[in-house]
Amino acid sequence: MSRAAQRGLVLPTSLIFLLMLLLLSGASLQTASLQEKIVASQHLGNRSLQKAEAVLRSAESSLRVPGDMLPDCLYCLPPPESFKVDRAGAQGGSGLPWLATAGGYYLIQKLGQSDVPVSRPPNCPASGPMTLHRITAVAVQGRSRTVLETIYADCRIMWRQLQ
Repeated sequence: MSRAAQRGLVLPTSLIFLLMLLLLSGASLQTASLQEKIVASQHLGNRSLQKAEAVLRSAESSLRVPGDMLPDCLYCLPPPESFKVDRAGAQGGSGLPWLATAGGYYLIQKLGQSDVPVSRPPNCPASGPMTLHRITAVAVQGRSRTVLETIYADCRIMWRQLQ
């Protein structure tokens, strides 16, 4: 092959390498952007969980106030509107009044007396009947919504994260 023919291949070869490098950098940029969105979503989820936990603790502390007697619940199922609540007051299918606090909303339902709850944590009173309450707490941070629910009787007996 002549020297002139070899010189003509340098330009197309370098353009092919440049195109491959461009495609590789585009894929890397797309992956980095996706990872950034995932991290941001996790951050909002963690902040929403922390806010919901603070709302739950605020509701629990409101039950420790002496003389604050709630009526027995007429609607004792978990509130179906907890995944949509966005303001204080009655809303949704249960018609129960949601309360607003810094960071979110909560609902307290008095479930009644129990002599023997399912489990009794060490920090709970050792014996005697307990008045059980269901507390549902909702917090929203950005597009992340966290719903926590606890069964409370002078202490937290159990809790779960619904969303």
